[in-house]
Amino acid sequence: MALHTYVSHIGTHAYKIIEHIILYIVSDHNMFNYILITASVFQDQGVMIAAANQDLWQGGAACGKYFQVTCTGATNQGIPHPCTDNPTVTVMITDFCPPPGCKGDLDLSHEAFSTIADPRAGGIKISYEEYVINYLFFISFIF
Repeated sequence: MALHTYVSHIGTHAYKIIEHIILYIVSDHNMFNYILITASVFQDQGVMIAAANQDLWQGGAACGKYFQVTCTGATNQGIPHPCTDNPTVTVMITDFCPPPGCKGDLDLSHEAFSTIADPRAGGIKISYEEYVINYLFFISFIF
């Protein structure tokens, strides 16, 4: 059994194609036959997304991973207190932010940035950590 995920960034939405390979075991006169069924699903991943800098991107290994990002303060005097009352958001990495254009570790979507800080700030100080989402899978046996 295998599960492969592919993530692409389209506009401000991220879409994930999930390819499920399901193994069915069918009993036939005490002998087992294995049937592989493949299905692909195109899922909208929403707007809480980010691009990772070269260190975080790791050649694409970060793509599809989730990070909890917290606004910790201002980077300039323009907006001295940019953080919102709820300064933490969970984002999915969907893209690479290449140097020299990438000014920090993460480039948040407008929606994610606006959740944790005043958008007029432009840039903010953050702390972040990978957020692991555990999935529960079920395997069905047909006899």
